[in-house]
Amino acid sequence: MSDAVVIDLWLWALDCDAAEVVRRRAVLSPAESARADRFVHERDRVRFTSGRWRLRGILAEYLGVDAVALEAGPHGKPFVPGGPAFNLSHAAGVAALVVTDADVLLGIDIEGARTVCPGLDERAFAPEERAALQAVDAAGRDAAFFRGWTRKEAVVKATGQGLRADLAGFAVTLGAGGARLMRMDGDDVAAWRLHDFDPGQGLAGAIACRTGGRAIRVARR
Repeated sequence: MSDAVVIDLWLWALDCDAAEVVRRRAVLSPAESARADRFVHERDRVRFTSGRWRLRGILAEYLGVDAVALEAGPHGKPFVPGGPAFNLSHAAGVAALVVTDADVLLGIDIEGARTVCPGLDERAFAPEERAALQAVDAAGRDAAFFRGWTRKEAVVKATGQGLRADLAGFAVTLGAGGARLMRMDGDDVAAWRLHDFDPGQGLAGAIACRTGGRAIRVARR
């Protein structure tokens, strides 16, 4: 088997003061600025701005350029033509970014653990995932749900399907170890690799990568 796919993982805080927001917003595209303005709450505008500002800076470092031109895929997933594969997620004031030079599908998700609303698993999980969740004792059920949820979201973000994804069309493990795909309609689960990580601050994090069977190695930056 060929060498492992090396994935760089970047984490940073999103909150900043008003003067810094103005400086960071200057690097955003007109479309990104317009999107920031659509957020109702100032906190969300700040966090979106800080996420895209740092994303652009990091990608510019990889490419050796001063500014990066981001384009959107068919379902809105941003990409750099001819550039590295990357994906961004943020929650609770923390951003997480994965970047790799490999030609792969790549996704990341971070979530804040919280009490799961009744019935959410029925809308978000496949039948075998719901069965696995019910087998977990009540004290650990919320944590198991969010492990599964971040893994599923990472897969959906890797494929670029977003809200169009059939969440019942694939299933992931929910246990604290051995994150992996159990089933994926229309694809080979052996082609995918999942990886959990701890973003800190009580968050859960997961990375999904379609490597074609190669292992992955995650390097924190």
